[in-house]
Amino acid sequence: MIFVTGTLASIKALNVSVTLGVLWGAVIVGDAINYCIGKLLGKKILSMKENRFFKKESIEKAHLFYEHHGRVAIIMGRFIPIVRSFIAFVAGLSSMNFYKFMVYASIGGILRICIFLFVGYFFGSLKIVRDNLEFAIMIVAAVTMLPAIIGFVRGKQNKTTP
Repeated sequence: MIFVTGTLASIKALNVSVTLGVLWGAVIVGDAINYCIGKLLGKKILSMKENRFFKKESIEKAHLFYEHHGRVAIIMGRFIPIVRSFIAFVAGLSSMNFYKFMVYASIGGILRICIFLFVGYFFGSLKIVRDNLEFAIMIVAAVTMLPAIIGFVRGKQNKTTP
């Protein structure tokens, strides 16, 4: 969607500066809220009987993972569709340091927005992209899904290999 927004900005349907500011604000505020929800619900979730979505062992592993790989995981996670949705919630749930989280989440979010917005802006100025916008959207969606698909396939292969 950010790519499409950049394309719309390139044809002057949107002001690129205003769009950039709104998207930056949205990513930062959204992460802060999602982190707080994870932090607030974390104690309730941890006190509940284990279920298929939240396991104490998994949350403890997430906490250790964030403490060890937090910067890279949070920044790079911004570029993986499904992971992007849960990073802030799990960071709050696992009690990652809020300020540390916000710094890296902001860097990752702003990088993602800038890359996709300006790539969309650049490609949106090309006639072939404007004339085939639906196809361009499908290509962008496929490319952003590749890391998740590759991870899923590798996980399946590792489970079937003795």
